Amino acid sequence: MILTRSKNLADKYDDLILIESEHLMDQLKQVTKSVKTKSPFSRCPVCNTETEAVEKETIENEIPSYVFETHKDFKRCPECGRVFWKGTHYKEIQKVINEINS
Repeated sequence: MILTRSKNLADKYDDLILIESEHLMDQLKQVTKSVKTKSPFSRCPVCNTETEAVEKETIENEIPSYVFETHKDFKRCPECGRVFWKGTHYKEIQKVINEINS
């Protein structure tokens, strides 16, 4: 899927979304209405591969000790190997998602 603000590009291709607004929140609203996903947190934000649940004990040496002690659910990207958990960044993203959906 191509996202663009270029009307010239939009005239040449069918499988794209022409972003209409210059404002980020309006752009996000347009895209979320046009593209349905399982969950905004189901894919790696770096390589877009679907993440998988991983046992906490298997990643102890890959994450900060505070995170290991204070979180129980983790996901790993099978493509790039990055590990994810619901920390403060997750909460901020969730706020934006709630604002988009309201």
